Amino acid sequence: VIPEEKKESFLDFKSKLPGLQNFVDGALSYAGFLSEVVGESGPKKYLILFQNNTELRPTGGFIGSYALADFSRGFLRDLKVEDVYYTDGQAKKNIIPPKELQHITPNWGMRDANWFVNFPDSARKIMELYTDNDGGPLVDGVFSITPDVILKILKDYTIIQVWTMLL
Repeated sequence: VIPEEKKESFLDFKSKLPGLQNFVDGALSYAGFLSEVVGESGPKKYLILFQNNTELRPTGGFIGSYALADFSRGFLRDLKVEDVYYTDGQAKKNIIPPKELQHITPNWGMRDANWFVNFPDSARKIMELYTDNDGGPLVDGVFSITPDVILKILKDYTIIQVWTMLL
């Protein structure tokens, strides 16, 4: 029933259906996780680290600034961006950094807490320094982002915008 001039396009589309099905299945498997991240079951706070990947550190780059994001019932309720030096300047006590960092800084702040190669270890230390020493509120997790990631998001968004305009 498919016209002869459309068969090739149809067969091409049909061959891509398994990949589309895998993509949809993967997206659905993350739906519950993403729902929880954005506070569907209760308020959530996250630190979003802005890491400069041209200043290498084990988790992706130097933490120059960060955002505190508050989510509730699926919505971003508040987003506060701060310079990490301002926050570290509010520290309640001087924490001596690990020996390997002592040649860089005499006190250990959030800006240098991402020195563990394992991101979860660095994230725990960042949360500890942020809440216990810098006086910030308790947070539920830590995300990190670099300029390269932002550039990719903007490029992809631009492609989506152009595609939408063409439709």
